[in-house]
Amino acid sequence: MKFKLLAPSEYQDRTGERFITNRSGEIEVEHHHRYLFATQFCKGRDVLDITSGEGYGSYLLSQVAKSVIGIDIDPDVVSQARRAYGSASLVFDVGSCQSIPLVPASVDVVVSFATLEHNDQHSAFLDEVKRVLRPEGLFVLSTPNRQVYSSPGKQNPFQQFELSHQEFETLLSKHFAHKTVGLQKATSGSVIVPAAKCDLVLEVFHRSNELTYELTDVPPKAPYLIGLASDSPLTSIRWGLLDNPDFLYGIQLRLMETEALLQSEVGRLGKEVTEANQAFEKGTKSNLLNQEHDRLRRELQTERAKTDAALKHIAELELSSQLTLSQLYQIYTSTSWRVTRPIRALKSIVSAGFSTLRTPPNVESSKRSAAAESVKLSISTAAQSDQRPILLLTTHDCSRTGAPVMCLNLARELSKRDDFRLLVVAINGGELSREFAELAPLYVLSEIRDSSPPTATFKAILNDLDVPVWGAICNTILCAELVEALDDVDIPVVSLIHELSTSIDQFGRQLIDKINMHARYVVYGSSYARDQVIQDFGIGTAKIHIVPTGHNVPFFSAQQRDVVRSQVLINADSSRDNVLVVACGTVDHRKGPDVFLQVASAVLRLRPDLPIHFLWIGSAINRAYGSWIAHDVSRLGLQGRVEFMTSRVDADVFISVADIFLLPSREDPYPLVSLTAMASAVPVIAFSGAGGAAEALGEAGIIVPYLDVPEMVAAVIELAENPLRRKSLGEVGVARFMENNDIRIFTDRIMGLLLQIPAGP
Repeated sequence: MKFKLLAPSEYQDRTGERFITNRSGEIEVEHHHRYLFATQFCKGRDVLDITSGEGYGSYLLSQVAKSVIGIDIDPDVVSQARRAYGSASLVFDVGSCQSIPLVPASVDVVVSFATLEHNDQHSAFLDEVKRVLRPEGLFVLSTPNRQVYSSPGKQNPFQQFELSHQEFETLLSKHFAHKTVGLQKATSGSVIVPAAKCDLVLEVFHRSNELTYELTDVPPKAPYLIGLASDSPLTSIRWGLLDNPDFLYGIQLRLMETEALLQSEVGRLGKEVTEANQAFEKGTKSNLLNQEHDRLRRELQTERAKTDAALKHIAELELSSQLTLSQLYQIYTSTSWRVTRPIRALKSIVSAGFSTLRTPPNVESSKRSAAAESVKLSISTAAQSDQRPILLLTTHDCSRTGAPVMCLNLARELSKRDDFRLLVVAINGGELSREFAELAPLYVLSEIRDSSPPTATFKAILNDLDVPVWGAICNTILCAELVEALDDVDIPVVSLIHELSTSIDQFGRQLIDKINMHARYVVYGSSYARDQVIQDFGIGTAKIHIVPTGHNVPFFSAQQRDVVRSQVLINADSSRDNVLVVACGTVDHRKGPDVFLQVASAVLRLRPDLPIHFLWIGSAINRAYGSWIAHDVSRLGLQGRVEFMTSRVDADVFISVADIFLLPSREDPYPLVSLTAMASAVPVIAFSGAGGAAEALGEAGIIVPYLDVPEMVAAVIELAENPLRRKSLGEVGVARFMENNDIRIFTDRIMGLLLQIPAGP
């Protein structure tokens, strides 16, 4: 018998916790095999797949079952599953483990894989399963074995309720009269075998091509906990093996590719070290060059060590597929993985269409180049095939800083919606331009080949559109001119304001006045920001709404965090057990790197025996200011204990490995870096009266008086000496982030405001 899969889904997972069909490797064979294993119990029966996710598993079960119902808590993923897999015998609905939307005794089999570890209401879940099962029904489930799956002392924030083998057995025995437990482990495919001795009848699903598994008879090997439970005696179980013949070969190819990239990275770093040595020999003895020289030397040593390790991995590949997977993971999570980004980006370049390779049109047709005319034809063609109204999103620039990053996260969510077309306009470009362009058509006003002012160019773009713009979201006060232009043509605007009074004064009072006059709604991330603007500028309250800023924080595995933390501390000649204090932001006066140095210096002076390391992530825009910070590090004798690292694309993972996150900003409306720390269970120390951080944190951090360095020093020492207190604050932070700051919640709230705007001016 053959089981078919459909082509990979376009669904994009937000957390990294769901398996989707465009992923491969170990996780693929594990998830596919569980569902294939369950098909033997579903033939001709009514089946419930609880937490069905993207729907591929329900689809496999439906190939033998009488009927299948897939239930998931996420409406977006349910909608995607319906589109991809729905049929007369396979339906999907929204529901939860504690409230299954079915009548009692309505199904013969309940399947639920990788669910228990995400849910603390195990008994309530199993009671619901028993309620919907018929008297002789069967429950098939899986969960990670905590004693094997998780590193000691480390916890995945998305899998906080893992069970040991014994706890799993006890849970099933408490709710069902009969049960048996199996073990699953990925080898060259995957095997599921009984945990206890029994008469063994095996089935193996051999992968004959990308979308087909074929049932054969070949013996296997084993671990992952698989449970079968029923109030009726269990019938004979066919344990089995899933065989993927390309599994090890694919690993070997990826290892060879990675090793070649590592060799290239070593050559690049070696060249940088040589250049640094030459500059040093010519007499350039500044502290910044010394630090860069040492950093490059350490990075080169690290990369050489990784290259040697990669070569060893390839030689040992045939010895153990499990060992190979572990070694591959170490390479993929190393810092050198950044070198592969340009290669990975080639796919988007090669397959790019209008959204990534266009050049925006000039204003006057007489001035347009042949290329621009071609682009306008592309725009017209696209509009003819897609008549959905346009939602406009504007940003002042595309730099990798707080407000544009938040805008990019918002664009990612908006681009998933089907009821409109997203169009992005940026006044200036920047590092994030390509990422915006991969989501939607992007116009960068300052880069359009025309002599007109940006506002005139913007109006011309609006006039060129062949379908109506039904609404706009304008990000930051610097988009005030665009807000006015949109209001002039009766396009309703929701304006997102991130700036506080001092910054507004620097940019010009007239900008906030224009936004107050022309935006239909004005959104602030905190009541602190709203109250300050009302007090300092006399802005009316009728249009103002408070929507806590949203953020999208990637999940990093325990292994990834361990690798990054080790690199930070070992490169600094510190023990990996040292308390790591991290701050992140542009090295400028507003962000407070000078305060960070004062705090670090005082902590090390008061407690020289305290095992602690301070790390700042971010670059200086003003080179003179950055030089003075480096000067202070040297004069205070903080080398080796305090480190300044240049801005990084992967700054989030460095924040996630911190023990304490320090926010010394003088003014920060709603810093995304503090949200990253909260989502990563890292406690935050911040100043009161410096922005919206105190409001966002609540009980998830320590708030000290504005610019009170001694109080901030005391807070750092307190948390450094009390890991239980750090853990408690971190757990509160995760809960607050999920409740208030998830980017999906933020997007829904902003769209809700747009939909409230009445038609007309």
